[in-house]
Amino acid sequence: MTRFKLSIAATSAQASLHRAAGNLTRRAMTAVLAGVCGLLLSASVVTADTTTVSSEPMPFLDLLTTDGQPGDFAKDFDNGKWTLVKIWQAACHVCGEQAPMMSEAHLERSEDFNVIGISIDGRKGLASANRFISRHQPVYPNFVGELAVVAVNFQLLTESGFRGTPSYLLFNPDNKLMAAQPGMISKDALFQFIDSKS
Repeated sequence: MTRFKLSIAATSAQASLHRAAGNLTRRAMTAVLAGVCGLLLSASVVTADTTTVSSEPMPFLDLLTTDGQPGDFAKDFDNGKWTLVKIWQAACHVCGEQAPMMSEAHLERSEDFNVIGISIDGRKGLASANRFISRHQPVYPNFVGELAVVAVNFQLLTESGFRGTPSYLLFNPDNKLMAAQPGMISKDALFQFIDSKS
């Protein structure tokens, strides 16, 4: 696993889960983790002729669309392109600053690259997430997830604790996680990394 600037600081799983879970009890977090693990293990995408489309498990299940309906993350994710997942929150100033650049990147390399946003505002924060989207007008699809579930997905994918927003995960066209980056990224560094791995 690499970052765009290389290396991820390691943290213990227990400390990472505690930060990610917020006020959830250990028992509730264990139940969430067990459920997500089970879903991830059974989530490979298969076509009607039983040919496997992706050998990698589908990340970030149980997401909502911005109108509160169950979201189909796989439709935007499993597309044979490099995919950058941006994890954001409506109250995050840096997330707003990065939104125009993410839209620009999404449009600039649309033949081999796309961006998907995931808000951690949860069902109770749908109105805030939608105000953020109205203000920043991202051209890429966005979903809304619960913080604890997104944090567990992040932990399972990166083996590192979720530190906050924005956080970025970069997947190659085979849906393999190639890099993770907490904090700001630049479009140039992102595309240089992709070109170096293509």
